[in-house]
Amino acid sequence: MQCILSPVIGRFSDIMDRKWVVTIPPFFGFVGSFIAAKAPNMTTLIGGCLLIGATLPTAAVVHAIQAEILPKRLRAIASASAFVGAGLGGL
Repeated sequence: MQCILSPVIGRFSDIMDRKWVVTIPPFFGFVGSFIAAKAPNMTTLIGGCLLIGATLPTAAVVHAIQAEILPKRLRAIASASAFVGAGLGGL
């Protein structure tokens, strides 16, 4: 999902406002994780995982936003914090 949708989401965030691209898809991920956790069968689990996977391409947009907004001296700290947070969240 991330390899396929990243160019599409990236281009969409250039055309539209990036705020909406970063705020709306996590709600789909939340719904997908809830569906996957409560899945009574494999079809529902796959549907929930598809919703979760649809939010993964927004991670690149978040890193692009922090690289554009922050001054150069803080970009490395912000990137490191984002990667540590994502690693802890993945665990």
